[in-house]
Amino acid sequence: NEVKTVGYAPWLSEFNECDWYGVTCVVGVVWGLDLANNSVIGEIVPEIVGLRSNLVFLDLSANCLYGTLPPEMGDLSSLELLKLSSNSFSGTFPEDLYKLSKLEQMDLAHQYSNDGNCTRSDGTVVYLMYQKGDTENMLNDGIEGAILDDRIGGLKNLERLILENNYFYGRISSEIGKLKRLVYFNAAVNMLTGSLPDRFTELRNLKELWVEENSLTGEIPIEVGRMESLETFSVWLNPNMTGTIPYSLYNLTKLQNLLLAFNGFSGTLSTNIGNLRRLNRLQLNDNNFSGTVPSELGLCRDLEFIRLEFNEFRGSVPEQVCSLRDVALVSDDPYIEFFNADCLPDSITSLPRLKCDCCYSCCDGTTKQCRIVD
Repeated sequence: NEVKTVGYAPWLSEFNECDWYGVTCVVGVVWGLDLANNSVIGEIVPEIVGLRSNLVFLDLSANCLYGTLPPEMGDLSSLELLKLSSNSFSGTFPEDLYKLSKLEQMDLAHQYSNDGNCTRSDGTVVYLMYQKGDTENMLNDGIEGAILDDRIGGLKNLERLILENNYFYGRISSEIGKLKRLVYFNAAVNMLTGSLPDRFTELRNLKELWVEENSLTGEIPIEVGRMESLETFSVWLNPNMTGTIPYSLYNLTKLQNLLLAFNGFSGTLSTNIGNLRRLNRLQLNDNNFSGTVPSELGLCRDLEFIRLEFNEFRGSVPEQVCSLRDVALVSDDPYIEFFNADCLPDSITSLPRLKCDCCYSCCDGTTKQCRIVD
């Protein structure tokens, strides 16, 4: 049997390194390093490659690390988990990291706009908002590069890929479809362009897809309904995404969050919306949706958040949908926390676009002004 130890002694002390804080050893060999949330200050040095044979996990998240990622990290051939989130790394993503074929989790999130800080032993402060923690340097944009190009397909063991709040750019390669084990994908708040590749729909194990606040274009893949495990589909604030909601999307019976706001989507909301019984958040605001609100939306009894404002919906919100709020008024379950629609008199026609007797907030679709209903 393997003998695994976790150290608690001070670093660089007289103790064996397997006894140092955050170091995990197996049979006396360094196997993992977890220094998350420990106010560690400085850069990752190339000498980390000395751990290449056996290091399986490396967690340096939530510290005050800065500078570039050394390409030597690509030689950590046994690495399965790499977590560097919530620091202040910058520079280009090293192509050598695509060699980490055993990697199951890679978390590089939140290098951009990180307002944390740490204090050195001499009293000077490291501000993560700036490159290398120095206020005399430029603001840090995070790690950059076309990280999701064709080479991403080589990381076939990835289960979690978290890239949000950086400066990654370029298109998402269709090679993403090779990541069959992927469960969680978050590339929100970057500079990604192009459309969502059709091969995304081959990711049958993917539960969460977050790509909001990028510069994506095109339509939702028509076969999105093949992603049978999907619980979150978030593409809001990609203003050049257009088209209608694909019919197949209504087959995603595990879907909990459908976040399409601030885009250029159009068309109607199908009566098949009632198939999404687990839906918790429906955010369609600031698009070009039209038609009526289907009564079948009332079948989604877990809804807590509905935003329909600033669209072209007409008619009245059905009683079946209003009943969701009625449940909240007579029970302890917080069903509809937010329910917004264009139910204020329009500044041009003096009539509401959508009559709603149960909305929390009514809006004027022309002036983009909203008012909480008394």
